Amino acid sequence: MTGDVKPAPPPDAREGELEAARRVAAGLLHEFRNVLNPIVSAAWLLEANANDPEKVIELARRIDGFAKAESRIAAKLREMLEEEAAGRPAHHPKQA
Repeated sequence: MTGDVKPAPPPDAREGELEAARRVAAGLLHEFRNVLNPIVSAAWLLEANANDPEKVIELARRIDGFAKAESRIAAKLREMLEEEAAGRPAHHPKQA
């Protein structure tokens, strides 16, 4: 069944695919760091303030807010993937 074998994409097309994957990966990393950094910081602060119930409650509420940001991130990631699939460069912040 020779119809089942697909020829390898030309080198230029493969490089374009790899570059698109790199852009998506960079955007994913940036978006996840935006959520994970404050959660990790708040967890450290929870431990540091374990003897202050009011502070613990305040920090727990902040962590809950950060967790809710996940739905916004998921929507952004979906948008980036759809743009890449459509051949449009996905927008994401410049990497340092």
